[in-house]
Amino acid sequence: RGITMDNLATSVPVAIIGYSLCSGSMLLLNKLVLHHIPLPSLVTCMQLVVCVVFIATIRHLGMAEVDALQWDKVKPYMLYIAAFSVGVFSNMKALQTSNVDTVIMVRCCSPLVVSVLYWLFLGRKLPN
Repeated sequence: RGITMDNLATSVPVAIIGYSLCSGSMLLLNKLVLHHIPLPSLVTCMQLVVCVVFIATIRHLGMAEVDALQWDKVKPYMLYIAAFSVGVFSNMKALQTSNVDTVIMVRCCSPLVVSVLYWLFLGRKLPN
């Protein structure tokens, strides 16, 4: 069973709508939680712990094949993990100190900043 134009024509819009709904819902829910629990690090840690417990549960129940963590495989990703953690913490602090509209606007502008950084450091062309 391959990808056909009919499958692609329906699956792409569904994926975009699904992603938008999940992303927007999580943003609003995080803002609400941070209003009641003004501790962005704690809220983030709780969310990550729930993800780990969920993955461990589906692994234990045999619902998915999940590889065990091995230091030699994890070590190359430590910089990425640190950057991800800083990004998540920054997003939570932004939600805590500003409104949702501002956070959405900054997220929408971040590709522009990335394209300038690509041009500056990697010698790529600026978008036109």
